[in-house]
Amino acid sequence: MSAPIPRDWGDPTSVMQPRQPAFWLLVGLTTIGVLRIGSMVGEAFRLYPTGSLLAVTLLTLYAVPFIAFVYRLDLFEREPVTMVAAALAWGGLAATSLALSGNQAIFGLASKLGSPDFAGRWGPALAAPPIEETLKILGVVLLVLIARDQFDSPLDGMVYGALVGLGFQVVEDFIYCINAITLAGGDGEIGPVLGTFVVRALVGLWSHATYTAIAGYGVGYVASRRDRRLADRLLVAAGCLVVAYSAHFIWNSPLLTEAFGEGAGILLGLVLKGIPVLVLLVVMYRLARRQEATWFRVAVAGEVGSDVLLREELDELMTLSSRKDVTKMVRRVRGKRAAKLVGQLQHAQLELGLACSRRSVTGEDDVEDARRTIRLLRVELAQQGVVRAGTLPGSPGSPAAGPAAGSAAGSDAADPAAGTASGQAVGATGVESSPPNASP
Repeated sequence: MSAPIPRDWGDPTSVMQPRQPAFWLLVGLTTIGVLRIGSMVGEAFRLYPTGSLLAVTLLTLYAVPFIAFVYRLDLFEREPVTMVAAALAWGGLAATSLALSGNQAIFGLASKLGSPDFAGRWGPALAAPPIEETLKILGVVLLVLIARDQFDSPLDGMVYGALVGLGFQVVEDFIYCINAITLAGGDGEIGPVLGTFVVRALVGLWSHATYTAIAGYGVGYVASRRDRRLADRLLVAAGCLVVAYSAHFIWNSPLLTEAFGEGAGILLGLVLKGIPVLVLLVVMYRLARRQEATWFRVAVAGEVGSDVLLREELDELMTLSSRKDVTKMVRRVRGKRAAKLVGQLQHAQLELGLACSRRSVTGEDDVEDARRTIRLLRVELAQQGVVRAGTLPGSPGSPAAGPAAGSAAGSDAADPAAGTASGQAVGATGVESSPPNASP
């Protein structure tokens, strides 16, 4: 995958870009959603205060860890908070409120052309996929139009798609909880809420967030893979959207759920319909993560082997587990302060990659700032007794030692004697038995 080609779309770290028409479309439709969904929530609390409070509590406990998990899916760039908030707001407010009218129209049409029984069984499958999936993915498209520089790979599309879908699912689940109380006669508020939450939240892990993440992969592919023909990119996006439509249609249809009977049979049918979609999402995520890693390697190619990014360090940055392994080792040998500095070093190296990818827009200043930060962190690490090969003046493989500076291959960084206090080398990190006698 080629390095991204940044464009001057404004501040790439914020959704607040009033010069972009897409920004005002997002603000306007989200405001309409606030008014409509807000009135519905207020009415629900007036009629069923206990059930509404329980529903909000359960869905919040469900959403917060999910958001944290999705937020960490991108290994090389944490998405800006304003962009995350915009994705959740679009899904939970704009898309949900607009979908209510569209779904009702199709339900009415199904009743007239078919029958009320047909509309009850097949209406959700006929109405929800075209209306809801289109509205949700429109939010990801708007985010691309507002801040295209944030979409460096298809993985960014997946992350924002999952956030939009999660926002939609949380608000929709709240509405379903209130409807369940109403259908139960309004006497018992706890039971209907708990039952709805189990079916739609716990069993529905592969519901809206999954569908929109799959469709979002296609949007991210169009935005980032500018080394491919536009027709090919649009074909990939269309294929992802068709998969999202189809998965949503099957999930809402009576297929399988009616075959196993009531009660536990319905749950079994939902699981059988959902697992293949979840497996597909995992495969797509692994593919997107591999493309993200390729993008990052291309972006930092000119820095690898220098005093700011060693080859071993680049390998360590490729996965969360390898990063954690390094920080855990340093914490065990040198303590929390040193481990925190290593984490900061890794973060600064990730920032270096982003700065390199956007240097055609921002120039060399951001790249040089990232280099300076890394070098200062190396000095602090050296004072803590943690040595990265090629960073200490006069050490083997350092810039003062000759052409091999910063090189991982053939340097003393791979020598077990330069490893931990127990005599073992871990990654590109060397931990000395005593603090080095070197000044900045």
